[in-house]
Amino acid sequence: MPLTTEPLKIDILVIKKIRDRIIKKNIAEIFRGYNIIEYKSPSDYISVDDFHKVCGYVYLYMSINRVSITDVTLTLLENRHPRELLKYFKQLGVSVEERTPGVYIAQANIFPVQIIESKNLPEEENIWLRNLKRGISAADMERMIRLKSGDYSAIALKAYLYALIMANPESIKRMEADNMGSTTLAEVLKEMGYIQQWVAQGEAQGIAVGEARGIAVGKARGRSEGIFDTLYVIKGLKNNVPIEKLAEESKMSIEDIEKIRMEI
Repeated sequence: MPLTTEPLKIDILVIKKIRDRIIKKNIAEIFRGYNIIEYKSPSDYISVDDFHKVCGYVYLYMSINRVSITDVTLTLLENRHPRELLKYFKQLGVSVEERTPGVYIAQANIFPVQIIESKNLPEEENIWLRNLKRGISAADMERMIRLKSGDYSAIALKAYLYALIMANPESIKRMEADNMGSTTLAEVLKEMGYIQQWVAQGEAQGIAVGEARGIAVGKARGRSEGIFDTLYVIKGLKNNVPIEKLAEESKMSIEDIEKIRMEI
């Protein structure tokens, strides 16, 4: 009998390591040629069922791509403490070592397995991963938005910023009210070049998703001044909605909307 009623869809990240390259990063020391990553959102966690499912993905990936079991690792990443999974490994008699803060290595007799508790990672070494969570403070939110790194592409930075903003709408409000004075988040994003980049990339890099979610979340929260208003206005301008109507519905000034219109 078929195991599923629909075709199996696998949603995992695979990082391929360059042969003979030594990686000293704390979250990648166990990496081999093919490294399967399962990431849970800030509000979710890795359950025992998730572990079984991802192990199945690993074997399926190995079979389809003819990868040796000696060239594979599995990483499970969550923001919470992996209490359920650690308890399960203990019941199985599998030894687990917290090799570095927030990084647990399971000594299983299959492929290497590591569990990453992102909230306990050292910030100086894992600033991006550690801060990708719910409940980030307004001050940390502003710091992450303004932080740029030559080690990351513009696409990666925008994807990270989008996830961070969507996970912390309340921090956006506090940041605008308490930390930034008269400066709005929209102005910071413009200063950093994010608005222009989002518009330039258009549908190809997810602005459609950003607009849809920005409008939905913005309406639900009264569309406070910030990223939701900006995305809502961009959407409206692209659909030839009158500026006066956009100003009324978004609570942005006509002058600010005109500036955005000139950029797109």
